[in-house]
Amino acid sequence: MADIAVYHGRKNISGEKVAGALAWLGIDFEMVTGTDIARGRLDRFAAVIFPGGNSIQLAPRALAAATAFVKGGGGMVGVCAGAQFGAAQGLLNVRHHILRATGVFDMRIIAAGPITRGYAVTGPHKSRRTWKYSNRGRVRIRYANGGFFEAGSGVRVIVSMDEEGRMG
Repeated sequence: MADIAVYHGRKNISGEKVAGALAWLGIDFEMVTGTDIARGRLDRFAAVIFPGGNSIQLAPRALAAATAFVKGGGGMVGVCAGAQFGAAQGLLNVRHHILRATGVFDMRIIAAGPITRGYAVTGPHKSRRTWKYSNRGRVRIRYANGGFFEAGSGVRVIVSMDEEGRMG
């Protein structure tokens, strides 16, 4: 059984992209719908990923189940609109801001884990040793007018962006 659930809804267009990335990384996952979440299916997983795309809209019963899952210790990863959804619904302990900017940004990798695989040079997964990264600990991404977040307690930041990191 997979440890990761990936949400896929009618307006959420990035579920397949996240699924493809997870498959490429060799991480087991299962796709779930709002109906699956409402039926309590998240309890089978360690974490759920809410990908980007258009806005995520869960029915009240599914939202209550997702909230109970996260508040009960289940992990939640939000990508783009998924992170905005998590912040708006109180699933993530973050302050949400909008950054009106478009371009390629230099992101700093600041924590080791499966999502940063391929950038780690030394140290096994979950090592307490200092990690060193290739590419000067940075990865470039395309960014367009989305949210950025200030992490609160209990939030593990994996990748961070500074406005000075903008590449053009």
